[in-house]
Amino acid sequence: MIGGLRALIHPHDPADLDRAFVEEKRLHLRTGRSADFAALMPWTTFNGLLSSQRFATGQGRVVRNSQDLPADMYMVMRKADRVEPGGRKLEPAALQALCRQGVSIAFNSVNLDVPRIGALAAALERRYRVPIAVNGYATFERGNAFKPHWDSHDVLVLQIHGTKHWWCYGDHKQRHPVTSRVFDHVDELGPVEWEGTLQPGDILYVPNGDIHRTNVTQGASLHLTVALNRPRGQSFARWLAERLEEHEVGRQPIASFATPDARAHQQMDIGGLLRKVLENTSLDAFLADEDTVQQPYRPCNLGFSQDLETADWEVLPALRRHPSLPADGPADFMAGTVRVRLTAAECRVLSWLLARDGARLGDLRKEWSSLVQGGIIPVVSALADKSLVWLLPPMGD
Repeated sequence: MIGGLRALIHPHDPADLDRAFVEEKRLHLRTGRSADFAALMPWTTFNGLLSSQRFATGQGRVVRNSQDLPADMYMVMRKADRVEPGGRKLEPAALQALCRQGVSIAFNSVNLDVPRIGALAAALERRYRVPIAVNGYATFERGNAFKPHWDSHDVLVLQIHGTKHWWCYGDHKQRHPVTSRVFDHVDELGPVEWEGTLQPGDILYVPNGDIHRTNVTQGASLHLTVALNRPRGQSFARWLAERLEEHEVGRQPIASFATPDARAHQQMDIGGLLRKVLENTSLDAFLADEDTVQQPYRPCNLGFSQDLETADWEVLPALRRHPSLPADGPADFMAGTVRVRLTAAECRVLSWLLARDGARLGDLRKEWSSLVQGGIIPVVSALADKSLVWLLPPMGD
């Protein structure tokens, strides 16, 4: 079961990735757990994501060398299809022919569509307190989706199937860029700082600004990129600006038609208010406020209740932040705009699950069946009905 960071990078210490994240240092880890990684997105799941609607809405892309191929190269318009959303249908034969020529298929935000990946993303968000999105990239012949580039966010690469060779050049061009940049020629990149071939089960952490390029040398490759979007100093400044609106000076229009002396006086007033607001808040308060606006995942768990008595299901939390839950007693809190009300038993079990990033139902039975009146199954069912957990069959089933 890959429910959180500890399970993801086993047998390595989670502190290794924590340290790399804090220090913004590239890190390559080889877990040797190809089967567990393959279960995050089997090829059957990937192929199930191929749909006309996904490509029509931009959630699916066909890419080569940082260019999206025109949709008419792999989608067709038939007279009978004109009433369908988007008006076009995916043409599998055309798409497969392009894949044999070395194009890549990119799926955006697969954490919203694949429950197991969503559960992992939620666990990583709870740990690092940053918004996360997960994209999937598949290449089927020698080639790559993108030219050399840097990203403005940190990236955690999970190699799922096949192999891919990576070259990393460091962030000597620009530290902490706010936008991505693509390079047309390798000779612009400088000396290689690290290179290696990612095997299934490998993890590569690439900090923002670290220039990199890739290539598939043979066969098909599928990897996930976990984008960690850290808030920046400018994010804090925008949050402070919102605090100014609580004061008359912050709401007052700029004196554009007044005298220079009047504008200078107004600037002094605004500066004084800025200092006052800054002195009475903190980065911790900013992060806590950011936590409160993160909407939880809202999984559906229909049709599973009859299986809970016998199957060793995985129970994975869907909250993207750690709520403040009482040690004993019921709870009533907001997760984003969603009000969550829990009984005392539900509160205790959810706290236990959050501390472990999920558990198998068998482990829940051992831990809680004698401690919760009526047994653990009704509690798990209630958490599932409230969309606070995913119920998933064991990996590989």
